[in-house]
Amino acid sequence: MWIFWDNFEMVPFGSGRRACPGMSWALQAICLTMARMLQGFDLTTPSNAPIDMNEDQGASATMLKATPLELILTPRFPRHLYQL
Repeated sequence: MWIFWDNFEMVPFGSGRRACPGMSWALQAICLTMARMLQGFDLTTPSNAPIDMNEDQGASATMLKATPLELILTPRFPRHLYQL
C-alpha cells in the first residue's frame, strides 16, 4: 500500500491504486475558494464574541467543534463585482 502522508489528513482521498484521481484538483479548488472568500468578505462572529476552538470528544471520524462556528460574512466590495 502506498501512503505518502504522515498524519493521515488525506485519508478521505484513499491511497494506493484506488486513491482519488481528483485529489490534487480538490486541494487546489479548496485553496482557491478559501482565498476568494477571505479576499471578498470580512468575517466576524455574532457580537464579536471570541471563537471557541474546543473539540467534541465524542467518538467520531471527524473532529467536530464543541460549539458550531457561526460567522457573519460582510461583502468588502461593491455588489456588481460579485456577479458571475
